[in-house]
Amino acid sequence: MDPCQTQKIIDEILNLITAPCQGQVVTAPTQPIAPPITPAQSVPWIGDMGMTTTSCRTRSEQTPPPPPPPPPVPVPVLIPTIFNTGVDANRQVLPDFSPDPHYDVTQTVTTGPLPEPYPIPSPAKVWGPITGGWISNASDTTSKWIALNYRPPPWNAVASNSVPYPGQYEMTTSFDLTGFIHTTADIKLIYAVDDTIDAIFLNNQAVLGYPIGSYSQWSPEWTIPNTHIQSGVNTLRFKWTNGGNVGGIRLRLSGTAIPV
Repeated sequence: MDPCQTQKIIDEILNLITAPCQGQVVTAPTQPIAPPITPAQSVPWIGDMGMTTTSCRTRSEQTPPPPPPPPPVPVPVLIPTIFNTGVDANRQVLPDFSPDPHYDVTQTVTTGPLPEPYPIPSPAKVWGPITGGWISNASDTTSKWIALNYRPPPWNAVASNSVPYPGQYEMTTSFDLTGFIHTTADIKLIYAVDDTIDAIFLNNQAVLGYPIGSYSQWSPEWTIPNTHIQSGVNTLRFKWTNGGNVGGIRLRLSGTAIPV
């Protein structure tokens, strides 16, 4: 017989024994009456009667299994296609006057003709040696100055190895977020420039709030707003002005995102 049904029968017998009978007082039995038993309790005194003790819990009252562990917290990783200026595919600095494989000159607007014909777009060139108070290329081993891709020294105002005329120039780089959740991209920029950065564009949309830098000291680190970031290939363009004599730009870019 089901233990729970047995308990119910016993409870009914006890009610009959303890109830008043036609106004007479019924003497309590010598066997002690067990206290009320909840469904979650066992019946210890039933064992004295040769019956098996058990809990009368229903199936719905059984202890539920523990919840599954929470999923692991996603961890951002480096975006491998973001590069500083003046480095190769292994992020090693390039020799002076080497073409930069990651940055192209995509615009030149000068006050006079350039000393040589310059195709657009064209790879930027690692610039050196550094003079005139610029941050030295030897100041770190992670980046170098870049400029237009002219011939190496000796140079002068007619045939410069940098930008010899006042004007506005543009350097462009791209990075790929394939395999990443693009909305989690976090891209940092530190830069130096001769003379000023005029605008920064992410996917042809201007991004605002960048700090001021110069040729003699790095700008503060700045997080590029990712409002216009997109999945797949993204493009960054840096417009900068040279006020005269030589000019160039130096960028330290880094970025992380959460993989898909």
